[in-house]
Amino acid sequence: MKKNFLFIDGFILKLVAFFLMTLDHIGIFLEAMESESAVLTGEIFRLFGRFAFPLFVLMLVEGVRHTKSFAKYALRLGIVASIILFAQVIIYFFFDNAVDGAFSPLLDLLCYGTFLYLLSRKDKFSFLAIIPFTLVVGSFVATAIEQANDINILWFPVFLRSGYSIFGLIMAVIMYYSYPLLKKFFESYHMDVKDYEKTQTFQFSLNVAYSFAIFFAVVVIYFLAKIPGCDLYGVNQEIYSETWALASILIVLFYTGRRGYNAKWFQYASYLYFPVHLVIIYLIFTLVTGV
Repeated sequence: MKKNFLFIDGFILKLVAFFLMTLDHIGIFLEAMESESAVLTGEIFRLFGRFAFPLFVLMLVEGVRHTKSFAKYALRLGIVASIILFAQVIIYFFFDNAVDGAFSPLLDLLCYGTFLYLLSRKDKFSFLAIIPFTLVVGSFVATAIEQANDINILWFPVFLRSGYSIFGLIMAVIMYYSYPLLKKFFESYHMDVKDYEKTQTFQFSLNVAYSFAIFFAVVVIYFLAKIPGCDLYGVNQEIYSETWALASILIVLFYTGRRGYNAKWFQYASYLYFPVHLVIIYLIFTLVTGV
């Protein structure tokens, strides 16, 4: 019997991504503490948190490609994103503007998914892809201008911006089009793609393409960081630069391409996890620190 060298299905991928994301958010609170050991632990947690975002992008791409109704898929993601956005608005206006534009990746994922879906329609609605594209690129440009000139662009508040902006968009686009391009590659050799795409070899080839998407996105932000104001992803930081996202390749390479366990309760829990875990972390640190 042939052994399976791919062992990470969609269920495991989600659990790993949630765990890494949670570490990242715990790290944010630890860094705010006065203890040197807490700050150091927080920095280490945030380093591991860099591995999470590419996994979420991969799950988004798989979701857009396989969903039977993108409208329902986007609605679920949009509802949770709206909850987070509402919280960010409250924090922005009532707590000294203390909000990070990249605090929630849900707006990013919603933009990427909508862009890919509209672009792939190839009908009269395809041109609407310019809307999420403009938001993503505009977010990058606005933040870069602010950093380069030490100003605030008030008409484009940070809570409306795509935090990962072009970094995630590059990954999402390459990942999404890897599948059809790989199929065409095998078809050019007169291979029966319908049968071959079910094999581990095909999936591993697709995983390599996904990994290239992550690598290429990191290369882009690495060179962008050399331009004044364009280091939006902490490339020049000593600790948890977004370039550590490269480590997620070690997870992506072993993805089976299968959904895995996906009961209804787990689907809803997956969408609710983001706001709920933030509230829990906040309450715990509030009780511990008394702040």
